[in-house]
Amino acid sequence: MVRPSAIETPAAGDADASLFPLSVEEAERDAERIASAARGAAGLIIATGLIAALAFVTDTNAQTVVPRVLTALAIMAGFVALAVISFAASRASTFRPQVAYLFVLGDALLILIALHEGMYFSSHPGVLVFAQPPAWLIPIAIAIQSVRFRTGPLILAAALYIILLAALVAFAGTLTYAALPAADMGTLYSVPADAIRGLMIAITATVLVVSVRSKRDILIRGLQTARREAELKLFLPEPVSRRVSAAAGKPLAEQMTLAILFIDLQGFTRESEKVVPAEIAGWLAEFRDRVNALVLASGGFVDKFIGDGIMAIFGYESDPDAAARQVFVVLDGLPAAMRDWQAANPAAPRFNIAVGGALGPVFVGVVGSGDRREFTVIGDTVNVAARLEAFAKERSTLAAITFETARHAGVADRFEADAEQLEVRGRREPLLVCLVPRP
Repeated sequence: MVRPSAIETPAAGDADASLFPLSVEEAERDAERIASAARGAAGLIIATGLIAALAFVTDTNAQTVVPRVLTALAIMAGFVALAVISFAASRASTFRPQVAYLFVLGDALLILIALHEGMYFSSHPGVLVFAQPPAWLIPIAIAIQSVRFRTGPLILAAALYIILLAALVAFAGTLTYAALPAADMGTLYSVPADAIRGLMIAITATVLVVSVRSKRDILIRGLQTARREAELKLFLPEPVSRRVSAAAGKPLAEQMTLAILFIDLQGFTRESEKVVPAEIAGWLAEFRDRVNALVLASGGFVDKFIGDGIMAIFGYESDPDAAARQVFVVLDGLPAAMRDWQAANPAAPRFNIAVGGALGPVFVGVVGSGDRREFTVIGDTVNVAARLEAFAKERSTLAAITFETARHAGVADRFEADAEQLEVRGRREPLLVCLVPRP
């Protein structure tokens, strides 16, 4: 017997799901890749700009500008090399997010060298450090850290650059380079230098846009996941919906040992002929609320409501012995729940209930194909529980439960003397069954 609960979830190969990280580790790896790409792109773009700037060099300033450009190109080559190492680290099986701190130090070292060499070639004192085009690399380096999911690298980067700049301002005197004349301020604010600064602003903005976009995409994904999980809870028991969400759209099905109960409201069809549908719906709601609360309190969950019947599952998150004990907790509490219902609504008919239960292996989970998924419980145990519910109804007893269930629950001695061998349709061998009388 198959008892499906139809739901829709993203397929395992859903393209939308593949665009987003499925774990914190994967997100950290993605962030490191983005950081490495931003670092490498910045190095290549600035290097291209520097090469283009050589076209503006005249014979009169070539001796001053060319060494600076060549040094800057070497620094950019360092950034590209660091980007390659960072990308390789993100792909390594031994990747750890803490490696980001090393790359922050690498960025800071390269920028320090660039600033030092710029001041060296310019023969300017430390107070003019902000006049150096390499100072504009600092916003790029800080922006790169914003793509990560940790504040540590960002805080370290900001602190390093504040200390670095303060140290240069405080301790760097007038540096001289005897082979070259001192550069005037006009050189530092010429068209090529200003173009490089503008390029750095554009790169910084681009990195921040990528960072915000990636975080926004992950936020949207998180909201969609939360909304889907909330929707799943309307159709699936909470333990199942949690596992479906955690499976991230992958098929979730396995063989488990569960206890299954079928609980039927006797005489409901006959009484339904006498009243309007709205009153029938009210009876069902009252019955379901009480049984559902009892099942949940015991540690199980209601899989589905089947007309005037209920199918409950025990052991989805516990061992078979605990599942069997939960079954008998429900059986002991059902008469009181029925009395409570009838006391709360004296106008409702005095219904009896019939329960069938079994414990054993079942195939359970969320399976399907394409964009269609169903929560399904399949197996002989389900069939037996359904047959025993019908048998309990025939024998006018509260419940018919397999003796195996009572044994696992540790209450076999309560029923051993009165247990019956029952021929169950569809089974070759008779089944030892415990009959639980009505109070």
